[in-house]
Order: sequence, then C-alpha cells, then structure tokens
Amino acid sequence: MTNAITETDVDVLQISEEVSFLPSLQAESIFENWNLKYTLRADFPIDQIQNVPGQQVRDQGNIANKQYVEEYFQQFTAGAKFPPIVLRSNGTLIDGNTRVAMWKKAKRTAIPVYLVDLPSSDLARYLGTQLNQLGGVRLTPNESARQGNAMLEEGTFDDMQIARIVGRSRTQVGNWRKDRDFASRSEKADVAAQGSRLVDSQRRTIVKVVQARPFAELVRFAASRRIQHADLAAVVENVLRAESEENALAVITAAGAEYMPTGPDGRSTVTNPKAKRMRMVLPQILNLAPAEEFYDPDRAETDRAMWLEIRVAAENALEMYSRYGASAQLDIDA
Repeated sequence: MTNAITETDVDVLQISEEVSFLPSLQAESIFENWNLKYTLRADFPIDQIQNVPGQQVRDQGNIANKQYVEEYFQQFTAGAKFPPIVLRSNGTLIDGNTRVAMWKKAKRTAIPVYLVDLPSSDLARYLGTQLNQLGGVRLTPNESARQGNAMLEEGTFDDMQIARIVGRSRTQVGNWRKDRDFASRSEKADVAAQGSRLVDSQRRTIVKVVQARPFAELVRFAASRRIQHADLAAVVENVLRAESEENALAVITAAGAEYMPTGPDGRSTVTNPKAKRMRMVLPQILNLAPAEEFYDPDRAETDRAMWLEIRVAAENALEMYSRYGASAQLDIDA
C-alpha cells in the first residue's frame, strides 16, 4: 500500500489556490551580481509562460523529468515551499521547468515568478545555466560543456566567470578552451584527421605550441606513433625551449627518429625506457642554475652525497661509451 498522492486526488484534497513559496536569496544575489533588474510576482498566470526554442539550457530529454516532477509534487502536497521560477520580462521561461510541470500537475493557475530584464537571448541562456546549478536537478556534464563552449565562442566572459556560471572548475573551462583552440588550428593546418586520433591529454599538450609548422608536425608525429604522454610532453617542452622555428622542427625530427614506429600496426614504438628516462633527466640537470644559486646550507651534506653519486654514475657511463663506442650495439640481456 502506498501513501503517494495521485493527480486525481488533488481535486478531492481541495488544496488552496494560493501557492506558498520562499524567495530565493541565491537567485536574487545572482541577479544583483549580474546587475539585472528584476521583480517578484506571486501570481503570474501559468498559461502565459512561453517556452522559446533554443532558449533552454538542458537537453530535451532532461527537461521536466517525470521522476523529479513526481518527487516535487509529493513534496508540494506535503507542504513544502518552492522558490519562484525565473522568466524574462516577456514571459519566456529561463529556469524552472520541473516546478512548472509540478504546479500544473497540482492544478495551479498562477505561480510565483521572478521577472528579469535581459537584453539578449544569449544572456538569458547563460543566466539559466547558472540558476540550474543552485540546487534541485543540476546540469549534466554535457549540458555544462555545451553552454561553457558557447560562452567561450562568444568571448564575453573569462574562464573564471564561465566556471562559476556552469558550476565547473576553472581547469575544466581551460581544457574546453584548449580543445576549441586545437580543433580550430588543426583544421587550418590540414591535420584535423590526424588530430582526431589523439586523446584529449595529447591535444591539450600539443596546443601549447603556438607556431603553425611545429604544431602541425607535432600532431602528425603523435598521430603516427603510440607514445607515452610523459614522452610527448617532454618533446613539446623541448620544442617550446627551441630558439627558432627551424630548431623546433629539428627537435621534432629527432624525436621522430628516436620513436621510430615498429610493430604490426606501424605505430607502436619499442625503445629502451631507461635510455629515454636518462635523456629526459640529464637536460634538467644541465639546465640548472650555477651551483652557487642552488646551494642550500641546510641540506648541504645530503645534496653533496647525491652529487658524488652522480659523479660516479657519470664516470661509469663515460667509461662505457669509451669502451663500446657511440655506435656499438649492446646486448643488455647478455
């Protein structure tokens, strides 16, 4: 047996036509932060609410989900108070689809609303995006991404403002920006097909390179090989440190030779992982500031011990190169 109230029970219950509600201090704070004029009406005719195509921030399947409408309805009939919905001054719905559906189910003819003066449909949609994140049924990641990318394309808001509006981190918004930048630049460089084979982390690393030719060559390089992200990041950092475009291209050419594709699919790379690690670590040591600048009296003994170990390791490595020569093939497993 269930105690749930059905739609047909509403007439029997004879719920008062007056809708009890609580003003939304959060919504009002957003209106004021956005410098928007608004009014609160407790009895806006529900049949005058307009749903304009393209104005909604949600996917069609997520608008007024029946499960949430039923939950709201049960709460409402039990005496719960809901905040007003938000409309443009012309009656266009900005936020509150689920509440509207719930109040219709409860046979309301007039409901509480905020009427907000907005100069454009885009601004109304962005406002709806932030209002949807206040509580209740929040936007899905795809819905947030769509609205965030729309704001990035328009260019009105910075990353932090967009992050607050869509309810995502600034890092996530920055990643959306990188993805858009990569897509645009790879299309212009005629490497979009190769770029589509990369994972997000690879695209967001390569897009750091602003020069057109090195960018395109890095896309081709990464798409033609299965390369660890750490290795690709090291190549990109070396490209960024190059003093000229020619030097940057030479870095990519050298990386292409080192990570020569092998294997049955023509993309796998079989390399000596310790040698790769060495080539990543040694440049960092060589690029350190003069010893006087990194000398730390409090850690001098410990640091000196490590430098002595490095000296021994360097001498052993140099002895090996002297013994076998630069072009010798060592059987590491022998």
